[in-house]
Amino acid sequence: MKKTKNYKLLNNDIIVSYVDKDTDKDGSWIFGHTHFSKNESHVFISTKYEDDTEVPEDIIQLTLRHEIFHVLFYALYYNDLGENEHIIEWLAQAWTTLKKQKLEI
Repeated sequence: MKKTKNYKLLNNDIIVSYVDKDTDKDGSWIFGHTHFSKNESHVFISTKYEDDTEVPEDIIQLTLRHEIFHVLFYALYYNDLGENEHIIEWLAQAWTTLKKQKLEI
């Protein structure tokens, strides 16, 4: 693993691991994924594409936001929303857009 960071959200410890290449259950490359449990969640983020080229930092940050929204919905017991990739991605994109506009929350 490249590096790990720890966060806390709604009494849930979030461990973020930046790995060279994340994969799904079938072994296919993915941007990232989350293992959620009630007290601790583990987020994995790819830093390299399948072809070993570096994933740009803005894409890594977008992926982190995407995965954090999964954790947020699961922590709030909105599991259906936590599984809705369209909503999760829309929120991550919206957060990114607001951040670029320097919205301070």
